[in-house]
Amino acid sequence: MAVKEVATSIARSSLMVSSTPENLGDSINTKIFEGDPYIAPDENFLIFTAYNRSDGLGDGDLYISLNRDGHWTPGEKSG
Repeated sequence: MAVKEVATSIARSSLMVSSTPENLGDSINTKIFEGDPYIAPDENFLIFTAYNRSDGLGDGDLYISLNRDGHWTPGEKSG
């Protein structure tokens, strides 16, 4: 099974040129599946889906991570 991970990239100007994607690391990504990220416009929080995590409530769950001084906190399930 392919593993999906969450990454960020910065858009540069109106030309729609993006920087190289940067993996958000172990505080967000596991060996299973994370995806469908939403980063708040002010970049204070990130919401993402994760499937089959050991702390999950079912097959797929929503998680939230907070941006603390440029680093994302470990994802916490939202339900």
